[in-house]
Order: sequence, then C-alpha cells, then structure tokens
Amino acid sequence: MESAILSSFDKYTTFSFGGKTLTFRTCDNLEKYTKILLWDNGYIEVLAKYKK
Repeated sequence: MESAILSSFDKYTTFSFGGKTLTFRTCDNLEKYTKILLWDNGYIEVLAKYKK
C-alpha cells in the first residue's frame, strides 16, 4: 500500500503520491490542513485552518 503526503509550507501546498509531486500556491492565510475528507481519482477534499 502506498502512502500519500499532503503538506503546506509558506504559501505552497505539496501533494505527493506514486512517485509524483504536485506543488501549487495556496491562500496566504492557510495555517494547516486538519482533515482529508475525500480522496478519489486525483480529487482531494480537505478541511483546513486559516489565520484570522
């Protein structure tokens, strides 16, 4: 079984799975991802915490 990694740093999010990594810019106020709700065929739905 392979693991996927979702992380955020500064203004960017990185998603890694199956030897591939996607990096994209996120909101300046994103603090962290708190929960993955759905992951299916490249679609990810998450809950996130934002700075006020």
